[in-house]
Amino acid sequence: MFVLQQEAYSELYRETCYRMQCPNTQFAENSKSVMIPTHIKSAFIMLTRKELEQFYNMLEAADNEQKALQLIYLFNPNSSGFS
Repeated sequence: MFVLQQEAYSELYRETCYRMQCPNTQFAENSKSVMIPTHIKSAFIMLTRKELEQFYNMLEAADNEQKALQLIYLFNPNSSGFS
């Protein structure tokens, strides 16, 4: 588990979306051939294609939840949403 600031999360989400659109160039089912850069220099997340899909689904769910919280905050600025 790692914690990201909003900007680093957005970059990671964009990069993951981009990798999902790339053709599957995996050599073997268990090959960790997908490398996603992180906000830390020289640190990458290495995933199989299946792990990439799972990671993408987690980020998509988190992004949807964040957008929902932002909408709630718009209607109720006194709630504990994002600013």
